[in-house]
Amino acid sequence: MFRKSIFILVFLLSVSVQLLSQDTVKVFVALWDSPPKSDLYWGKLYGIKTYFSKDKDWEVVGSSNPGTKIQERIIFYNSKLKLYVDAMAYHTDSIKTTITDFVEYTYTADTNELVIYAGHDGLMDFTIDVEPGKNKCDVMVFSCISDYYFSPWVEMILSTYTLMAPEAYVVMAAIESWANGDSEKEIRKNTTMAYAKYQKTPTKMAEHTFFDIK
Repeated sequence: MFRKSIFILVFLLSVSVQLLSQDTVKVFVALWDSPPKSDLYWGKLYGIKTYFSKDKDWEVVGSSNPGTKIQERIIFYNSKLKLYVDAMAYHTDSIKTTITDFVEYTYTADTNELVIYAGHDGLMDFTIDVEPGKNKCDVMVFSCISDYYFSPWVEMILSTYTLMAPEAYVVMAAIESWANGDSEKEIRKNTTMAYAKYQKTPTKMAEHTFFDIK
């Protein structure tokens, strides 16, 4: 057990050094209702872990099982974009902790970071004990009606205006668009196209999820 703990610590430290050296993406995933392997937002077909792992442009370069609140942590790397994605799956009972950690992290993240929350909009059910602050990093929230519920705490370059499925194909589309230097409008457009494709819905209808269309 001691040797395993040392290995995990060394792994995380080495990854942290690499992440600090370039643009990075931090993804906070609130598991829906299952262990990571079978969870809708992590281990299922369109979960973060499975979807990114199966994409030819993304490589798993490290993983760990911290336990307690974070059930699994995976580092993905895209050599074309020269971009790391650090994704963390929080225990299904820790959604309030997930959102709290996410918001607090945005206040300390560097300007070259993208910080993402993906999962159920727990702020529909509770509030968090966090003093509202100012984020310098870019932030995206893939969650139902996130523009309304998360805007008191974070400024977002991508938010949502309707109910939605926070699945990995939209997260990947948004990350890749951001990494390519696209504008906020372009990021939302590219994300909309991915959402329309996988949800099998007209693009015009999907636009209502990512654009404030009255």
